[in-house]
Amino acid sequence: MILLDHKKKIVKEFLDLIILHFVSIAPRSGYDIIVHISIKYKILMSSGIIYGFLYKLERNKMLIGYWNGRKRIYTLSQEGQNYIKNNKNFWIQ
Repeated sequence: MILLDHKKKIVKEFLDLIILHFVSIAPRSGYDIIVHISIKYKILMSSGIIYGFLYKLERNKMLIGYWNGRKRIYTLSQEGQNYIKNNKNFWIQ
C-alpha cells in the first residue's frame, strides 16, 4: 500500500509531462488519458485530477481542446511540443 501511494505521488508530480507525451502521439479525450494511466501505471487517478490538469494545460496554451460531439478532444499546441522537447531528459517511460 505504501509503495502504491509513492507511485501515485510520482505520477501526479509528472502528470503534465505524462499527459503531454500521450497527447503528442495522437489527439485524446480525458477518458482516454484516465484509461492510459490506469493501464500503464496500474493506478486509478480521479477524473477530477485529470480534468483539472487538462484545463490547466489548456489555459497555459500547452493543449488545444475542441468538442467532438459530447467529447472534448485535446491536441498538443506548439508550446506543448516545445515543453516536451525541452524536458525530454526528465521524461520517464
